[in-house]
Amino acid sequence: MENQLVESVTKFTYLGLYVVSGSSSTPEVHRRIGLANSIVGQLDGVWRNRRLSLNTKLRLYIYTSLVQSVLLHGSETWTLAIDDTAPDCRLFT
Repeated sequence: MENQLVESVTKFTYLGLYVVSGSSSTPEVHRRIGLANSIVGQLDGVWRNRRLSLNTKLRLYIYTSLVQSVLLHGSETWTLAIDDTAPDCRLFT
């Protein structure tokens, strides 16, 4: 890469995280909420399956293992603003 220019960008995806220049992680927080909501919707068939008991469903740790892991991936790097504590961001806590 000697003598090559590197393009300057304001947003990019790195290791599954949506990074935007600036100090707020709001876009990533909202993206993660959307991804988690999508997974909850995909699990609708599992929750409605009458052949699986509620105990079995809970033992699968569906919520913890699938939804929370997607929702919180990379959260240790987020810079949160006051707006990020709005009610829509507390849906999964």
